Amino acid sequence: MENRKQIVTSMVAAATVIISAVLALGVLNPILQSEADASVADFAIPAGADPWGTAFDSQGHVWVALPGCDPSPQCPAGTAPGKIAVFDPATKTWIKTIQLPGGYGQLLFLAFDRNGAIWFPMLSTNSLGEYDPNQDRFHQWTVPTANAGPWAVAVDKSGIVWFTEHYTNQIASFNPTTQTFKEIATPDANSQPYGITVDAQNNVWFTQNVDTVAAIDEYTTAGVLNVYKVRNTSTSGTGLTPHMLTTDANGNIWWSEGWVTMAGMLNVAQASPGTNNGVTEYNYTGSGHTSGISASPDGRIWVTDSLMNVVGYIPVGGDSFTFYNVPGNHPHDGLNVDSQNRAWFDEEFSNALGLALPSASVTPTVTTSTTITSTPAPGTILGQDTFQRTDQPLWGTASDGQKWGGDANSSSAFSIVGNMGQIANGTSAYNAVLGPSVPDAEALFTGSLNNFANANLGAVLRWKDTNNWYKAYINGTNLIIQSKVNGTTTTLKSVAFPATAGTAYNVRFRAVGSALSVRVWQTGTTEPNIWQASVNDSALASGQVGMRIQLASGVTAKITSFSASVPGNTGTATTTPTVTATTTPSPTATPAPGTILGQDTFQRANQSFWGTASDGQTWGGDANMLTNFSIVSNAGVFANSNTSNSAVLGPTATNAEVVLSGSISDFTNNNFGPVVRWSDGNNWYKAFIDGSSLYIQKKVNGTTTMLKSVPFTAAPGTSYMLHFSVSGSTLSANIWPSSGTEPSGWMASTTDSSLTAGQCGIRLLSQNGATTTITSFVARTL
Repeated sequence: MENRKQIVTSMVAAATVIISAVLALGVLNPILQSEADASVADFAIPAGADPWGTAFDSQGHVWVALPGCDPSPQCPAGTAPGKIAVFDPATKTWIKTIQLPGGYGQLLFLAFDRNGAIWFPMLSTNSLGEYDPNQDRFHQWTVPTANAGPWAVAVDKSGIVWFTEHYTNQIASFNPTTQTFKEIATPDANSQPYGITVDAQNNVWFTQNVDTVAAIDEYTTAGVLNVYKVRNTSTSGTGLTPHMLTTDANGNIWWSEGWVTMAGMLNVAQASPGTNNGVTEYNYTGSGHTSGISASPDGRIWVTDSLMNVVGYIPVGGDSFTFYNVPGNHPHDGLNVDSQNRAWFDEEFSNALGLALPSASVTPTVTTSTTITSTPAPGTILGQDTFQRTDQPLWGTASDGQKWGGDANSSSAFSIVGNMGQIANGTSAYNAVLGPSVPDAEALFTGSLNNFANANLGAVLRWKDTNNWYKAYINGTNLIIQSKVNGTTTTLKSVAFPATAGTAYNVRFRAVGSALSVRVWQTGTTEPNIWQASVNDSALASGQVGMRIQLASGVTAKITSFSASVPGNTGTATTTPTVTATTTPSPTATPAPGTILGQDTFQRANQSFWGTASDGQTWGGDANMLTNFSIVSNAGVFANSNTSNSAVLGPTATNAEVVLSGSISDFTNNNFGPVVRWSDGNNWYKAFIDGSSLYIQKKVNGTTTMLKSVPFTAAPGTSYMLHFSVSGSTLSANIWPSSGTEPSGWMASTTDSSLTAGQCGIRLLSQNGATTTITSFVARTL
């Protein structure tokens, strides 16, 4: 559904070589265009017009939707009901054409259910249709929302039919058993949902098809709607319009990107809602519209460009595109690869079904391709987990919203027990990685082993797989830096470090360039100001961050916190920590989106005041001035104050968010919550809970105003996560128990433009003997 204008394109692709027929194409004698490593053909449809979506039945036949129009945005009044044509690849013939009955509309996409029935939304009649080939019988149901624009369709493993509502910013499901609909609105008012698919875990994924939103959404089996940005920067006016989407064999999501001649990929293990963590975009040369997309069993991601009139692919692992000219015109959204790696596609304006067959024996000629992977800014948090969630098998989703990788979500040795990540009942080395692949990174975690006999505990950097990583670990007697490259393990450095079983230790492991550095200290004591072990090695250039733990019989590892970040400097750490602490930092440049402004795990010895945070910065506001602030048992404590006080951390920023976890012993006339755009005690925005409600409040020049209030019952002594965001004039807040999952949408949201910039932090009121306990804090830019 693009602007229909004549575009003359110059293909930067493999040269076309017309050769004799490589593929027997049957009696239809279609036009065949063969290139050095592929055969491309098309087959004229027997009846109907404007082919769109395709689907495969259990016999491998190709079913093609024929709406008989090109919707812009609707089909013209009086357009006859559409048709479905069925093609047999074995005989290269069309075997039947099915006419939709009177009263039906124009269908664009098709999807089979497990019983062999085919489903199709119809936009002009605002209905969902079903055709049962076994009974030769049609059914249709009206979509609840008027003029919804039912568009693309998919069927999940339970037989539930899902479709996008392109004109009303919703997706919907239909239960064939109960014959009931359920509609789910997107958070964005103008999202125009387009393509839709279902992954192996039965989660539903769909695209938001406007460049002002440019997002990939996931509706989970738990009923949570997650939104993943394609880019963290503004995409308005770029033409980035996520279109169709597919899943590869690794469970990652791929999509076509419309007017920017790109395909995108989301590494689901690295994904974090509200960000573009785990996203990679792949560009090709030309001026067109990337339309269809489909994954093949042999590891290729196929795409069509409807304006450049090409079909091509990129390997799942990245690299470059290979393209082939198509015989007809406008290869569009109907691209679909079958079990034999044959790429089928519609040629909408030539009224034909196309076929591309690559040869596995010939090295392709490729076009120039660009992989967009921005290097995270220094201080960027790559992954973080407080493990504050209910007991469960496996490690699941970290507190930052990303899913653990490595063995953490596949090995039964992993579990969450008592708000800790546990690894037990195994006799092997186990890997847990979190966040994207980067060159320079730092891991910081807190953990313990109940026995060091034939066991060790350590962090990994530049982890690619079980055969390629750097590791720093303790084994009870030594601190060791080790590498494993292509399966060969080498000890790079070893220093004496006695460690006690059952005692928690902090491990900080850093890689910058070829320099590897580590320091370890007992939790509750002060971090050393020197690296205890350092070495240079350049065998591995990049990879993920995580932990690698060797277990023996009866050994249990317990992890209470984990953080991965990009180091704040680019030099080699040799003597002192790299962050210079200042009370009121004054940056000269606006931090990049996603940059960590301040972070504290509070893992340090008991002390008066809050002192220096785990990121090396000194707490400001009142946190190092009033004795109401202290560190007790690895938590930031605030108590015995009859007035509200502030603790702020990091530089001034305009658009920012805070996520913290904490509890209060008594809510009577007390509250706590994060602040943004804090300038002093008289100027700030605050989101807080008081036991009965969640509030957004402002204080400007000493005058306090309540901006928003929603009911929320909070229990004293229970730990809660609070998430407070400011972007432009929009203020948004969420709260949820630390053992649970963040709500998919904002619970409270309002607008105000009184304050434009300031620091991030916490504001607390704990009087009449009440104590507030903060266990984690992170502030980052938006």
